[in-house]
Amino acid sequence: ETLRSYEPEKMVEDSCEDCLHTIEKHLQKAARPILLVGGGVHPASQKPLLAFARSHHIPIVTSLLGKSLLPHGDELNFGYLGTYGMRIANLLAGIKADLLVCIGISMCTRQTGVKVEQFAPHAQLIRIDVDPDALRRKVRSDDLCFAVDADQVIAGLGKLNIPDFSSWLSICLQCRAYLEEFDRTAPGREPNRIVEKIAALTTEGSAVASDVGQHMMWVGQSLAVKKGQRVLFSGGHGAMGYALPAAIGAYYHTGKPSFMIAGDGSFQMNIQELQWVVREHLPIKMFVLNNHVLGMIRFQQNDYFEGRYGGAARGFDYAPCDFVKVAQSYGIRSFQVTDPDELDRLQDEMRSPDPVLIEILLPDDTSAVPKTFLGKPIYNQRPYIPEEKLEWLINL
Repeated sequence: ETLRSYEPEKMVEDSCEDCLHTIEKHLQKAARPILLVGGGVHPASQKPLLAFARSHHIPIVTSLLGKSLLPHGDELNFGYLGTYGMRIANLLAGIKADLLVCIGISMCTRQTGVKVEQFAPHAQLIRIDVDPDALRRKVRSDDLCFAVDADQVIAGLGKLNIPDFSSWLSICLQCRAYLEEFDRTAPGREPNRIVEKIAALTTEGSAVASDVGQHMMWVGQSLAVKKGQRVLFSGGHGAMGYALPAAIGAYYHTGKPSFMIAGDGSFQMNIQELQWVVREHLPIKMFVLNNHVLGMIRFQQNDYFEGRYGGAARGFDYAPCDFVKVAQSYGIRSFQVTDPDELDRLQDEMRSPDPVLIEILLPDDTSAVPKTFLGKPIYNQRPYIPEEKLEWLINL
C-alpha cells in the first residue's frame, strides 16, 4: 500500500450527440463522402455500420486492422488504405473524397503517406477515437476531432437525416473496375493468387493470423474474409513472430481450427512454439510463404541502398531453414508446395484435427505490390498506372 503507483488522468469524453450532429451537418453538404473505419471499431458494430452505409450508398474504406469489419466482395467494401494498400482505397480516400468520417482509425503516416499535406487535399476530416492522445496528432489543422467511443457513434448514425450518394458510389465502382483489372494483369501478383487459394481452405468462424512482412500485405489485399472470421495482425507493434502465438491463442478463444500465414523470416522468430502445438495437439494449419529473403528489408535495400542485401537474402548472411523438415522433426504433418494449384488438393488436411504445416516456395525476388514510395502521394503506387489514366480516374 505504500508503493508509489501510477494514476492515469481520467479521460473526459466529448459529447456523442455533438459528434453525430457534426457528421450530419457535413454529410448534408458533402458530394463525395467516405466512411473510413479502423481496428478501433468492434466487430459487433458491423451490422449498424453497413445498414447506415447501404441506406445512403456511402463507400467504406478500412485500415488494415479493420479488414475483418466488412464482408469480402460487398459492393461498399473498397478495401484498406495505406502504403501497401488497395489502389481503389488510396484513390478514394487520398484524392477523390471531399469528406472523410474517420472512425476508430489512427491516421498514421503508413495510412496517409509521409507527406501528410498531400493526403486528401480536398476533404474535411472528422475524426472519432476513444483515446484523446490519438487525436492530438493532427492530419491537418482543421481536423474535427471527437474523443468518444466509436461504437456509440456508429449506433447513432441511423438516426441522421442525410442525402443519398448513389451517383458518387457509381463513380467509385467505375474506378474500382478499372483498377482491379489493372492489378489482375500487372506483373508480380502470383502471391496474391496463392493467398486467395489459402483463403478458400479456411473455415467460417475461424481466425487467420499473419505477422509482419510482405505476406501481411498479400493477406490484406487478397484474403477473402468468410462469415464470422477474424484476421489478426500485430498492427503498429510490427511484431515478426506474431502469427504462430496469435493462431494458438485464437484457437483457445474460438475452439475452432485456426490458420496462420507467415513468411520465412517471421516464422523463425517463434518457431519453437511448434513444441506447444504438438504437446497440446492443436488443430492449427500453418502456411509458410518462403522466398528465402526478408522481403520488405530486401525491397528497401534494393530501392534505396543499391542492392546491398546485408543480412536479408541468400548469399548475404541470411539462410532460412527447411521448414518441412523442422515440422516433421516435431511429428507434424508437413508438405512443400511449389505449384499454387497443389493447394487445391489439401482440403482433407484442412479438415483434419491434427496440426499441419505447408511450406510454399516462392522466387527470391517476390515483392508485395502495389506500393507507394517514400514521398509520393498515397494513391500513386508502383507499378504505376499510365499518367493519362490516373488523371482520368482523379477527375472522373
